[in-house]
Amino acid sequence: MITDADIVKLKKVFVTKQELKREIDRANNYTEKLFMSLSKDLLDFKKEMVEFKERTSKTLDWLVGAFKKFDEEHTILYARY
Repeated sequence: MITDADIVKLKKVFVTKQELKREIDRANNYTEKLFMSLSKDLLDFKKEMVEFKERTSKTLDWLVGAFKKFDEEHTILYARY
């Protein structure tokens, strides 16, 4: 037979349902906080990438426009000579 003293010793060694539920809840809370933090970081990164893409597109548009103008001027000067 198991005595009350044995049950007390077993409780020290094994996890009880309440302790297990507490640990699961703590893990779920941690996971949820981590997920929210990561999703915020991803949204910030997405905003930065959109801004970078826009800046790059504007710069490339300017560069292509300048090159096209230079090419047209070069063609006119070549035809003149």
